[in-house]
Amino acid sequence: MGREGALAPACGGQWPLVRAAGSATHASRSGHTRADVGGRLTDTREVSAGPDGATGSGDRERAGIDPGIGVCGIVLAGGRASRFGGDKLSATVGSRPLLALAIDALVRICDEVVVTIAPRYRPPPFPAGPRLVADPAAHEGPVSGIFSGAAATKMDVLLVVGGDMPTLEPAVLEMLVAATCSSGLATALGLGVDDSAQPLPHALCRAALSGWLGDGSHRGSPSLRSFLRSIDCRVIPEATWRRIDPAGRTIRDVDRRSDLLDASRLRE
Repeated sequence: MGREGALAPACGGQWPLVRAAGSATHASRSGHTRADVGGRLTDTREVSAGPDGATGSGDRERAGIDPGIGVCGIVLAGGRASRFGGDKLSATVGSRPLLALAIDALVRICDEVVVTIAPRYRPPPFPAGPRLVADPAAHEGPVSGIFSGAAATKMDVLLVVGGDMPTLEPAVLEMLVAATCSSGLATALGLGVDDSAQPLPHALCRAALSGWLGDGSHRGSPSLRSFLRSIDCRVIPEATWRRIDPAGRTIRDVDRRSDLLDASRLRE
């Protein structure tokens, strides 16, 4: 996208890069250590998840999240749901809408929560507190939703999840936020799965988007994977986050109606 000069380093600088597969590290012009890694998304760039990982307690300070750093949860709820057939986010798991379950996982971690929706979409009921933000146009993809949410907050760190992710593990989300806040390396941080980065959930510093906010140049962006690669998304190693979430609940989403049964089983 040709905006590398606009990218800011992530917040803080406590925890160093653990390993960048097949790469060498050097000091960047910003003074932060970076890693030279090949351009494929499957090149796994790993960062530390903190001294002891996340606690899952809901206590941000105990989880290693700097209490002085503001965190905004962004729930992407503007998709077409074409494979599901119908209003997916109103579908229920355990008598609660998918959207409400995704919000539940964020409210214990984030200072505020923003739900990005397609224009004129009427979401199912969800707990009081989160704000609705309409995308500029319908169904422009998840990147558009991220920018809609980012423009609606002044928080430092954005924690992005899908509205169709009913089994998010709060302890893993805490780990993502803590590592993003404390690493001077990652403008964006996701979960490693096999040899690639899982697009959702992820956390990123809002400053990484500053070169695009307000000018609309992100509209019509390619896939979320491509966008995250363009802002140097790094990963928490799969072996690290799986210690907290062995079943991989955090990366599950609902694409088809048959996935609702699987989600119900995982929440039991």
